[in-house]
Amino acid sequence: AKMRAVVAPTDARAQSLANEPLSPLLIGLLFLLAVTWVYSLMDAASGGAKSSTPGGTAPPAGDRSGWEV
Repeated sequence: AKMRAVVAPTDARAQSLANEPLSPLLIGLLFLLAVTWVYSLMDAASGGAKSSTPGGTAPPAGDRSGWEV
């Protein structure tokens, strides 16, 4: 019963708020957030590709301890 009240509000004020459109300012902020998130994904992928070492994941030649830092 509580979940139904959250999904389908029966209060008149809650129904009127649910039917109002989003403000243009909120739409703009959500758009900027989405663009920033997508850019961060692309930047992380390109940065990770540039920082790979030619030796793969092998430890340095002098390290024979087996411990990773």
